[in-house]
Amino acid sequence: MFIVVRRVHISGVFLAACAAFFLSAPAVSAAGPWKGDAFVSQDNAGLGTRNFALRTVNDQNVGMNRASWELNAGASITLYYKTWTTGVPPDAPTNVILRVYSDNGAAQIIQLHNGAAPADGTTFTFYSTDNGLDTGTPVAGTYRLYVQAQCAGLGCLTGEYNINSDAHGDKGALRGGIKVSDIAKNPYPAGTAYAYGPAGDENMTFTAVTTDRLEDTGANQTVRVSTKRNAGSVIENGSTQELGTGGSTIGVFVADNTYDPTGGTDYDVQFEIVGNSNLLTGDKWTHIATSGNGGNVTRDSSTIARYANRFAVDPRIYFSIDGAAATNDATSTFAIYNRGETVTSTFRLLNARSEALSRAMNVSAVNASGSVEGGPTAVTPSANVYTFAYTVGTADTATNDTVGSSKKLRATNTDQTKDSNNVFAVSSLYFIDSHPQLNDTSLNPDDFPTEDANETTSGVISADIFSFFAHVKNVRKDTNIDTSGSAVTFTVTKPDNSTRTTQTSDTGSDGWTSNFDFALEAPGGAWAVTASATFNGNSGTDSETLNFVSPYAGNYAIYAVGWNQTYDIGETARFTIQTAERNDSGGFDPLAADSAPTYRLRYWNGSNWTELTSSAMTPLAETATYEVTFSIPSDSSWIGRRIAVLFSAVIAGTQINESREIEIVGSPAQIVINGIPDRTVPTVAASVRITNEGTIGFEYHYEWCVVTSDSNECGGGDDVAYASAAKFIQPGVNFDTTLTLDVTQTGSYFFKAAVWWSNQSSKASRSFTAIEPGTGPEAEPEPSGTTTSGGGLLAPTRAVTVSAAPAGADVPKLLEEVWKKISEIIVRILGLEDRVAKLETRVTVLEEQPRVVAPSAPVRVRDVVARPPDPPPTPVREPRFFIRMH
Repeated sequence: MFIVVRRVHISGVFLAACAAFFLSAPAVSAAGPWKGDAFVSQDNAGLGTRNFALRTVNDQNVGMNRASWELNAGASITLYYKTWTTGVPPDAPTNVILRVYSDNGAAQIIQLHNGAAPADGTTFTFYSTDNGLDTGTPVAGTYRLYVQAQCAGLGCLTGEYNINSDAHGDKGALRGGIKVSDIAKNPYPAGTAYAYGPAGDENMTFTAVTTDRLEDTGANQTVRVSTKRNAGSVIENGSTQELGTGGSTIGVFVADNTYDPTGGTDYDVQFEIVGNSNLLTGDKWTHIATSGNGGNVTRDSSTIARYANRFAVDPRIYFSIDGAAATNDATSTFAIYNRGETVTSTFRLLNARSEALSRAMNVSAVNASGSVEGGPTAVTPSANVYTFAYTVGTADTATNDTVGSSKKLRATNTDQTKDSNNVFAVSSLYFIDSHPQLNDTSLNPDDFPTEDANETTSGVISADIFSFFAHVKNVRKDTNIDTSGSAVTFTVTKPDNSTRTTQTSDTGSDGWTSNFDFALEAPGGAWAVTASATFNGNSGTDSETLNFVSPYAGNYAIYAVGWNQTYDIGETARFTIQTAERNDSGGFDPLAADSAPTYRLRYWNGSNWTELTSSAMTPLAETATYEVTFSIPSDSSWIGRRIAVLFSAVIAGTQINESREIEIVGSPAQIVINGIPDRTVPTVAASVRITNEGTIGFEYHYEWCVVTSDSNECGGGDDVAYASAAKFIQPGVNFDTTLTLDVTQTGSYFFKAAVWWSNQSSKASRSFTAIEPGTGPEAEPEPSGTTTSGGGLLAPTRAVTVSAAPAGADVPKLLEEVWKKISEIIVRILGLEDRVAKLETRVTVLEEQPRVVAPSAPVRVRDVVARPPDPPPTPVREPRFFIRMH
């Protein structure tokens, strides 16, 4: 405490004696700085005090924070000089100084007073400018209030009464707010948004235009420019920097980074005060002015000003095949690959402005769940075309079928990630041909799709040797698989399904193994040889049934009668055989078996034989002829099964065997697109007929789509429009319907439809031109020679009358139904104008000559081996018919 003794008129000797005491007294300790209040006090040896203040309020309190301590840049505030005493104070000072300084620096902004103490309550006006006057330039920053009291002249000892708010009291502070007049942005390169840069990062530059700072007092006067999502969260914080010269602060951001991958979002730019005051610990060096900001600037808080919806960013990129249409597609050499094969894909990339990218991108192959399986590989395009090649890993996701597991391509760089549509698929399926030859170790090869040619499946025990080969091809059947490491296993199975022997082998460059020889041995019956291959994470299997007969069985035989190789689910399969004995001429004559022959049904489930049924056969009236039936379940899981039928008979004490095979093909259907009755946008319609060609009712799944390419099948996510449905149809019944889809753009398209039963299908396609309403006929004109797939015919364009059969004609009912069907077909064929001449000729011939037809159902056409036709019945003369065209 600095103690002052009240001055009295005594001799100088006394004053000199007290000088040492006065000079050693301590000053009042500081407690500020205070917001809006500079304060200092002189103590009189504990008897009283004399107080001095420069503050924003007119009161006599000791130093404290004041609510009114901020003003906007260029605005003014009233300051009060306050002085008061307590107890027995020291003498009044002879001089008082009132000033305003910059922050914590030495630069004086303005001196308000320097002289005899002003009267208590005297006011001064201060402006937040570079000189404290209204004539100065508005500036932002923290100001320091300063008050000093001095004692000079007779009776004042040197330094005895010289106190100030900086050294002996409490500093005061004022804060001038910064005004943000604008946050300017650089122009868009094109369009109305920033985009992903075609050749490199696309920068966005934002310049905050604000009030200048008071003075450069150090790096604390810092700010930053940031971007945020439309009054939401901050996207990117710019670098922290000192307020730019003249109040111009620049922030640079990369449009390729961070911004919403969906595009179309407006973003704000904000100006933020970052640094703290040198004078006030924890308080910012300035604040956002409460008024006077730019018209488009919003004051979000005391430290943040925002320019709302200042810019737009669309960083999306798209895959493209031709570099013009953002279809999100890419191409690959094949649609499906095996593990271990190399996939080569090409594509272009477009930004949101449809500009082709020329920059390097990281490209990966990803599976359906989005996991990366190939790459990433840095790819630099050539003439804007990216080429990505990778070898499918042995552990990559795959399915053991001809469909495969779909893969997409992923392009990444900085924060941008884009997945294409499905580009290709990976399968783990190999096609295997288990190829037996009898007594021949030299390969007599065949090839897909006739892979069962040149094979022998029956031999004599103790007389013949089978040579087993295997042929391995990839899932596309276009490449022979050259394996290594004994990749192929042969398994020979006895009639009781037990394993007789196994042997491993390998394939060469032609995909074939060397021969595995096996001498035929007892017991006689249906043996099997299975060839399975596992290589590069792929696998496949094929089994052939072999008939081992006794040495004496060559004189006897079992013949299958009227063999049918395919059946529908729900049908009854009928198996008829005849047993026979070799005659002297080398031919065979019927000879009854010692007892009723037996039969067995079984099928290969992929790893072993599954038994279905077995029983004795029923003798028929015909000599040495036997029969049995089997009801095929109405179960779609049976579709596609190939079932082995094994016959066994004992003739004259010798057991002989015969094997055949049938296939369950389901309940096939035909689909026809009869026409496009409405081709006007935005909704087009097609007239479609689905016919159940099977023998049982079936729940069919059917789908339809509009595409731009005839090679593009329905589904896969790349259709212009797509829909699907299901319908239960009774056998022989037509389901007629009109299928509609939304097509918004005019142009040339293909309307496609497909009907599925299990894994088989019938498909139809029809080209058409979509038009605006009122610009042409709504129905698609019928082009000359137009046909539809799936076996359908176009409806006639003019009326045709077909007369009934002549009255009284003796026509069997079945023949009437056949004739009715033929009549319908003729009517539809006549609708095609380019066939009229040929049809008229045909009609003339038909009217003049009787036709011989067989009263049987039409033969179905399927993707399986056709059934051998039954012997024709006795010819029946068909009634004459007449066709009149109007």
